[in-house]
Amino acid sequence: MAAIMTICREDLDLPIVDPIQLVLYKDTVSFEAFGRPTTTNLIAYAQGKTFHINLEKTLGRRSVRSEGLALVEILAHEYGHVILNALARSGPRPNSRSSWFEEGFAGWVAAKVLDSLGWQDYRLTLHRAELELAHNRDLLTPLERLDWLTWPSLAGKPMGYIRTYILAFVAVDRLIEIQMKGFSATLQAFKTGNFAKTFEESRDGFLTEFQNYLSNLNPPHDSIAMQKPIWTAGDQWVYEEKSPEARRTVVREVVREDAFQDIPSYIVKRDNRESFYTKETLGLIATMEDGKLTLRRDQSGQAFSWPLAVGKKWRNTYAEENLKDKSKDTIDLSMVVGTIEEITVPAGTFQAARIEAYDPRSGRLLFERWYSPQAKYYVKTRAYVTQEGLEEQDLISLKVNPGNNSGNRSP
Repeated sequence: MAAIMTICREDLDLPIVDPIQLVLYKDTVSFEAFGRPTTTNLIAYAQGKTFHINLEKTLGRRSVRSEGLALVEILAHEYGHVILNALARSGPRPNSRSSWFEEGFAGWVAAKVLDSLGWQDYRLTLHRAELELAHNRDLLTPLERLDWLTWPSLAGKPMGYIRTYILAFVAVDRLIEIQMKGFSATLQAFKTGNFAKTFEESRDGFLTEFQNYLSNLNPPHDSIAMQKPIWTAGDQWVYEEKSPEARRTVVREVVREDAFQDIPSYIVKRDNRESFYTKETLGLIATMEDGKLTLRRDQSGQAFSWPLAVGKKWRNTYAEENLKDKSKDTIDLSMVVGTIEEITVPAGTFQAARIEAYDPRSGRLLFERWYSPQAKYYVKTRAYVTQEGLEEQDLISLKVNPGNNSGNRSP
């Protein structure tokens, strides 16, 4: 909490609220009985200068770091509410105190704190949020209808987090970053309720501009279609893996062709692991380590749907068994080719299809992968799913046989 308050004061130039009180509940039963949240399924909420936090939903993560990351994000979000609560008490209750403004500001504070700590770049937090809004745009409610009455019901519906917290966060980002008035003006607007004077634009004007912005999130479709490549023994990709905690170099190489349960496959070696990628889809179906089967799927993962073209959608669903830890899981992802664009990585600049993977239940973006015909595989990946923070993989170098690459064509 001290780190959050220091960042808010020194990096964000926000007013400090001190003292504050944290009330920690060991489980959901005590949280709901004594904390008395206004809606169910909350992890935390703020009242005045007091935080109420359900530890059962924040602790028990995979590591001390992931546990700390989750707590810092929650505390920073609630501290944003505490700042607004203090400002509201210093003047008359303003009409700008709407649900989207308050929750969006709290989300903005949390994202800025994680950025200052080096755990996730603010630009990537915003990038992810914008893609999620574009992907679920048909479900979005206009900001002017997102009030305290509709918020709880929307938050509990499918894609509820996108339709409330993410929408509000991006709206406040537009106010602070795009309107070029800064958070000082934003706080002044909240305190006084005089939106038009502070931003030199009426509230209705901003709402209209924001709706137009949402309508233009999806770029025009490119006519290029990318065909499935042919891999050959010796094709090799060298990547740098990056996370907030470490960096390492990873080498993937096609070593031979074989079959897994009569399914023709390419064998790709990484360290002491050999993975079977089906020749039909280039999807992973099994992995062996030191000659022993360690992972298998009931069908190959559908990381690709050939040919790749902008706007193409499919489901990537399979059952997976991990024989090392004797666990089973079912994976279900909504896939889409978001755009075809140029991307620069240490290995060079490539034309690539950006493949996005979403959780079909929450609507949250989990992965981005950039596939390049020139490289015959990914040149970049970005994973938002890890509890340790953002993980990325950038292509450093490659060695592929270009003669067996079917490349692009226009449909």
